[in-house]
Amino acid sequence: MLLSKNRIRRALFLFAEKNTGIFTIVVEIFLFNGGYMDNSYHSLNALFAQLGLDNSDEHISLFIDNNKLPSNVLIVDAPFWNQGQKHFIEESLNADADWSEVIDTLDALLR
Repeated sequence: MLLSKNRIRRALFLFAEKNTGIFTIVVEIFLFNGGYMDNSYHSLNALFAQLGLDNSDEHISLFIDNNKLPSNVLIVDAPFWNQGQKHFIEESLNADADWSEVIDTLDALLR
């Protein structure tokens, strides 16, 4: 399994928080690489709200049950997204944005 830059950064940041002796080194690596650490966590409810969908737990369950994707279709190419939703998902995944982790979770749930 390949790890995205954002996930590696999160893991390093969490490791540095627990091991303060190397914190300075990790921060210097981030600064050298132009790294930015966003510790925000996005839930499925937050993703659905961001996509302009009903973000209640019930609606999310119905959405997942009614919109299964075959293994050969990328989540960004799913037929149920409008152009704005597709653009958001595509840009988030391409930029390895903080939303990419919850998009990956939704992708797995739609399989």
